Amino acid sequence: MEELRAREVALARDVDALTERVAMAFGGAPFAVMPIDGKGFGVVATRDLFIGERLLAETPLLVVPMDVSGYDGQRHGEYEGIPSALLEAAVDALPADRRCKFFELSQNSAYGVTRSPAGIAQTNGIPHTHGSKTYGAIYYTASRFNHSCDANACFRWNGSLGGAVGGAVPRWADGAGSGGQLTVHAIKRIPAGTEITFNYAGFLAPREARRRYLLESFGFECTCAKCAMSGPWSRSAVAESEARIAALGGTASLRASLQAELARQMAGEDSPAFALFEAAVARWS
Repeated sequence: MEELRAREVALARDVDALTERVAMAFGGAPFAVMPIDGKGFGVVATRDLFIGERLLAETPLLVVPMDVSGYDGQRHGEYEGIPSALLEAAVDALPADRRCKFFELSQNSAYGVTRSPAGIAQTNGIPHTHGSKTYGAIYYTASRFNHSCDANACFRWNGSLGGAVGGAVPRWADGAGSGGQLTVHAIKRIPAGTEITFNYAGFLAPREARRRYLLESFGFECTCAKCAMSGPWSRSAVAESEARIAALGGTASLRASLQAELARQMAGEDSPAFALFEAAVARWS
């Protein structure tokens, strides 16, 4: 087991080195964080990006275990089932530089006018699994990527990459502190100057289901081109997309079968192959 782990770490380092060489060959840093009209901050490509390119590998500021029952902070003072007092203690325990970065992140007004750890966590948290448990991770850079139902990038947790992960409190450090990073890959060709986005709701959810989920889970009503039926997403184009989604038979069953097959072909948890899988799903929908 130790030998296998060492090989995984060595492979991850080789991938990182290759990614850096590719980035330099294509003109350096792939993106910049900047203000986006109506969205606060966002991430914009600084050069042309290609499908499968790794854009980011980032260690979380904070990781906390999640209760899949969801956020109910307005009534119970919780983030994903975690009492506010414990979440606040976890934030207070962060090193000063990481705590400052945490509070630089935005908070959706749906979670209160006064900024709080729970509101910031709900606005910016990205889920990932470790073993049999699900964790919410807050990132300084990855949390800046905005949503689009027609996203051009995807994220994936890679437990084989380096980087210490901060657990919420010591008794919750049951594997969450073993290291790992979130990786971001392009799933489309992204021209320089284009905003880079994630799909928070999944490509295979119908329009109304996506909008309802985004409003309930993240506190915003989606106005992307696909939801607004604007630009390339005319009413007829959206109708054709809905028909394709229905024909595919549902998100859960299709993703489960495709991901199971992909898992058999992948050496680790993260691979450009996953980005290509997301690219294929995006095209189908």
